[in-house]
Amino acid sequence: MIKLLCQLLLVSLFTTSAYAAEVGNISQPESISMEQRIKTMNFVFAGFGPGNLSGIGPSGFAYHLQAGGWREAHPNAAIRILSDLDFQPSFQAWKWSGSVGAVWLVSRGIASPFMGVDFGYGFADGTTPLKGFSLGGSLGLQLFRTATTQLSLEGRSTVVLNSDHTPWANSLALSVLF
Repeated sequence: MIKLLCQLLLVSLFTTSAYAAEVGNISQPESISMEQRIKTMNFVFAGFGPGNLSGIGPSGFAYHLQAGGWREAHPNAAIRILSDLDFQPSFQAWKWSGSVGAVWLVSRGIASPFMGVDFGYGFADGTTPLKGFSLGGSLGLQLFRTATTQLSLEGRSTVVLNSDHTPWANSLALSVLF
């Protein structure tokens, strides 16, 4: 494993240095690139959909709600602050987490697949109240990518890391970014 990481590091160093400018041969745009800033696209989002809770009592169908902020810092990357709630009213079980993460958008087109990861803190209650750090992952499709409104279809999985139990929530959400 260490050998593979060293090889990847060497390959990345060689490819990076191949594209770097020679010393003393720096163009005017390269000399001011740190002075130029890219305007971010800022969105607030809200979404809902079906889910599944496990590890905190009876497993089964749950409702999923999510809301947060989406900051597109690059045409292919976004920073996300996320709050999500999964609950089963019939079993009185729920899981909530608040997290910060990053999203990578595969393309720059009007429709783009994406994947994301996030880390935060979460609470769960079913048979026993639990709390701990939360870890989440997402795969989805961003639709109608404009400067003012977007639509997102996202499959999401989150876990609250706790030494007693490990509550999981899997969900599918349809969100509007505005």
